[in-house]
Amino acid sequence: MKKVLTVGLVTTLFMFYMLGMVQADPIVSQGLGSSAYTASSSYSVYTPDLAFDGNFNTSWIAPSYTGWIQVNLGQLTNVSSVLLTIQQNPAGLTTQEVWLSSQSILGDTSNAILAYTFSGYTVGGQLLSADFSTPIIAQYVEIETTSSPSWVAWWEIQVIDSAMPAVPEPATMLLLGFGLMGLAGARRKFKK
Repeated sequence: MKKVLTVGLVTTLFMFYMLGMVQADPIVSQGLGSSAYTASSSYSVYTPDLAFDGNFNTSWIAPSYTGWIQVNLGQLTNVSSVLLTIQQNPAGLTTQEVWLSSQSILGDTSNAILAYTFSGYTVGGQLLSADFSTPIIAQYVEIETTSSPSWVAWWEIQVIDSAMPAVPEPATMLLLGFGLMGLAGARRKFKK
């Protein structure tokens, strides 16, 4: 009985340790309200906020081969990376630029920093990752497509601030739950 209790306790402590170690970087571009998201243009109901909603089944689409989409993060933020999931048909050569600024950009990049450029062959569903070795302080993040074989569109854009306190991943919480269940089961068996 003592052995079962010890195993349950060790499992629970391990889960708490994992909870502190395995965490997802916070996405600071979601849930800001529809007015935080703007774009050069939008096709029908494919509005800019759909590229920031955390749902990979919705997207923003512009009815042109070039264009931009911007998010206002609401405050100056340590932007450590920007993850872009492209929606594109047909596949082909594209150029995507990531611009950061403390003020609204809206296509005028004269007061913005060109933080990253993707240039090459891309396909629909491809993940593009702009990782900055040193976080860049900005409130506005704009993705500008300067060339594309299809209309400009994004399934999802995620702005990451790794300096913020991280949120535990769901899998970690599940492991913690299993550990606690094991401890509860051991306790129940001990009472019998």
